[in-house]
This record gives sequence, C-alpha cells and structure tokens, in this order.
Amino acid sequence: MKRLFLTAAVSALASLAAPAQTVITEQDFVFVLDESHPAVVAVAEDAALARAALIDVRAFDNPVVGITREQPGSSIRQTDLTLSWQLPHANRALRVEVAERELEAAEARLEHALRGIRLEARASYAAWAIAAETRERLTLQRERIDALVARERLRADRGESSGLELHRLTLAASSLRAEEALAAADESNARGQARAWNPALPDDARPALPPLPEFPPGGEGHPLIRAAEADVEAAEATHDAAARYLRSPELMAGWQRQEAGNESLAGPLFGVYWQVPLFRRNQVEKAGARAQLEAARGRLEQTRREIEAQQRAGLDSYQALAAGVREIETHSATTEQMLRGAEASFLLGETSLTDLLETWRSAIEVERARLELHEASLRALHELERVTIRDNQNEQEIQP
Repeated sequence: MKRLFLTAAVSALASLAAPAQTVITEQDFVFVLDESHPAVVAVAEDAALARAALIDVRAFDNPVVGITREQPGSSIRQTDLTLSWQLPHANRALRVEVAERELEAAEARLEHALRGIRLEARASYAAWAIAAETRERLTLQRERIDALVARERLRADRGESSGLELHRLTLAASSLRAEEALAAADESNARGQARAWNPALPDDARPALPPLPEFPPGGEGHPLIRAAEADVEAAEATHDAAARYLRSPELMAGWQRQEAGNESLAGPLFGVYWQVPLFRRNQVEKAGARAQLEAARGRLEQTRREIEAQQRAGLDSYQALAAGVREIETHSATTEQMLRGAEASFLLGETSLTDLLETWRSAIEVERARLELHEASLRALHELERVTIRDNQNEQEIQP
C-alpha cells in the first residue's frame, strides 16, 4: 500500500497542469496550399505559357489590307486597293497536335511540381512535429527530476540526508534543462519554417505527430512518365510536320483604278503567291525533328527506369524504417510504468540513486531513438510518395 501511495505521489509531482493548446494535424497544415498560395503560383508559369501557345497555333493569320497609288506621269495615275490572306499551312493540324501534346506535358510536370510543393510543406510540418515532441519529452523528464530535487532539498534541510543525492539530482536536472533549451530552440526554428508555408498558424499551435501508414506498391501513371510520353508524341507530330514542305498559297483580291487625263478605267485584281520549293525542302527541320524524336524516346525510357528503381528502393527503405518504429514503440509503451516503478523503488530505499538516474537516461535515449526513427520514416515516406502513384495517396491534392 505504501509503495502504491509513493508511486501516485511521484506521478502527481511529475505532472504539471499544461495550458490548453490548439492541436493541428498535417491535413490542417497543408490545407492552405490552394491555387492562390505563392509557392503554387510560382510553378504554374510553364503550363500557362503552353496554354497560350496552343491558343496561338489554333488561330488563323490575319488578312492584310493594302493600298497603293502610283503616278508615273503628270496625267497618269493608278490606285490599287488589295486584300490578301495566307491560307492555313498544310501541316496546321500537326502543329496543333504538337501544341496539345506540349500542353499535356506541361500540365503533367505541373502536377509533379505541385506534389513536390505539398511534400515540402509536409516535410516542414514533420520537422516541426518531431522537434515539438522531442522538447515535450525532455520537459516531462526534467519535471520529474525537479520534483525529486524538491523532495531531496526538503530532506537535506531537515538533516535527513547528507546532500549528496540532492547534488547529483541537481546536476541531472541541469543537464536535462540544457538539452531542453536546445530542443526548444530547434522547435522554435522549425515553427518559423513551418509558418513560412502557413502564416496563419496560431501562436499556441501544437502539431500532432504524423502517423506512418501502410504503403502499398505503386502503380502506373507517374506524372513525369506521362510528361515524357507526351513529349514523344509531340516529337512524332513535329517529325511528321517537317515532312510536309509544300506551303499553302497566299491569295490576293482587290480593285484597281487607272486614270489618264480625263479618262479612267477600273476593275478587279486577283493574285496568288506560292512559294516553289526548288531548293529548300525542310532539310534542316527534318534532321532536327529526327534528333528530337530519338532524344524524347530516350528520355522516356530513362524516366521509366528511374521511377521504377526509385519506387522499389523507396518502398524497401520505408518498410524497413516503419518496422523499426513499430518495434521500438512496443518497448517505449511501457516506459512510463517503468519510470514510476523506478522512482517508487528509490523513494522506498530499495534502489540507489545511480539506478534511478540510469533508468531515466535509458528512457530518454529510447524516446530520442524512437523520434529519430520516426523522422527518418517520414522522410522515406515523402520520397516514396514523390515517385509513386496511389489511389488514396492524398486526401487533398492541389489542382493545377
């Protein structure tokens, strides 16, 4: 009964009333990443330019209006009013297809960039959550030691102890206080970096540690692969367009008026201007299009290989780290009970202060290892999600 009473007393001394905090989750944190976020706006330029290029290639050339007046002599005058228009190029449909495929590639790369932005924001949140959890764990242990320091100081004042145990406990508390200060600085820096992503964070915000989900093997359809495939299709259309070297004619129609003294004549004008391909037949364009097509196919194959290799390596790395976290969590789950038992045994005189300090230090090291492993697992998870497609990968994706 006395042992249970002492255990409860130590637990009460070690726990202090914590002020209420606004707990936020990872989803709460990244909710601000919409189309108006500066990081999103900064990567949307290429896709917007590709859309503008498609609009441009779909548009027809404007007609040209001309007026000329000649007066070779004092009584001879000629006035021409003309309207000319360049007919659409023979490969206009292929040029439109090229622009469409280039837009698909730009939008796929934008999708990849937006995913990267989301993952960077989640990495910033994870670093903040780990730093906050580390500082809280150290604060909890330091409060435990402070409670025992207060008890030993009271005993020393009463002459019930020599003061040696008080001195050792004070040194242990000072050491933990230094670690706590470093952890608090890390937490403050991490909070500042997180606030760059989400300036609306409450001052009392406390981040919840992100969980480690089960991650199934990824499937097809990575945006970088889709972009490379669109590049190949655009290069094929460019190659086909280069083979069509015969240009469309330019048509002209108008009205001519000739005046000679008091007499005048007027009538319609018609004309056709057509470039005759005697010397230049797109030789340069054909050679460039062939090289572009071969390069696009090579990039596609290399991209597939890289993505597949990164998926396999990333999945193996994440699963190994996540398994390590689950294993260490089975041991750390009993840490609180172990600490309470060790403190109660010390208060009953069943164990020495050295044993108690070693137990404290072991508990701190286990918690530190658990958090470091959790942080490494989150980094591996983010890298894996960068190269993997999942049906339920993110509840909220940024739409391009």
